Amino acid sequence: MAEFWPTVLQVVRGWLEQRSTTDSKTVVSPPPAAGRDDDFAEAATRFLVEVEGCPAHPYWPGGTSGVTWGVGWDASEQTVAALHQDWAALPASDRQRLLATVGKDKKGPVARALVAGLRDVTIPKAAALTAFRTRMLPRYLTLTQQAFPGMDRLPVPVRISLVSLVFNRGASMGDAAAGQDRRYEMRQIRQAVAVGDVPAIAREIRAMKRLWAGTDLAAGMTRRRDAEAALVETGLGRGGDWNRRAEDRPVV
Repeated sequence: MAEFWPTVLQVVRGWLEQRSTTDSKTVVSPPPAAGRDDDFAEAATRFLVEVEGCPAHPYWPGGTSGVTWGVGWDASEQTVAALHQDWAALPASDRQRLLATVGKDKKGPVARALVAGLRDVTIPKAAALTAFRTRMLPRYLTLTQQAFPGMDRLPVPVRISLVSLVFNRGASMGDAAAGQDRRYEMRQIRQAVAVGDVPAIAREIRAMKRLWAGTDLAAGMTRRRDAEAALVETGLGRGGDWNRRAEDRPVV
């Protein structure tokens, strides 16, 4: 793990220009100037490729995931229309075979069985990057903006980390009244974003690691959450030890 997230940070650190060294508690930057959208997309793409990977063939990440290919394109969370639109660069015959993996009923053990028959399907990296940057990233950026109002005022590293978080976990906040504690940190982050509390965002991202403790996903999720939190902290212009758990954090 010690070698993982510094490498992730290096692929974007040279580009990031919106670090702030003002107040260590509240750091808010103005929205990026016009014409910076391409730069944001490039930095976000590099970070997501690092944390998601970009394998040459469909695979099953484990757990409740579906068959996945490209940069984290989980077919169980997508539609038939999205497959044809996002992956128009693939041969029609390959898209036809991949259709069997689309749908929310194609998760977990079902996906594990399906992927065994797709090992010979090749996903060119150029096609995967194009699909991510031109199709998936805009969709998930919109979802992230809806989930965390005010995020566009935050430094670029923070925004990239929030997009990565929603890309991985979705945008649901759960229902506090119903006791859906697996979304507790998402709601805390929403509050932190609203007031520009960047240290709290990093702290809550790290705190999510509790959700996968003791599972076969623990190592991967720990690496990812640590990478996202560390990238958030570059938005402060400094590192920091924000890894303290809130006293009232729910136990799962």
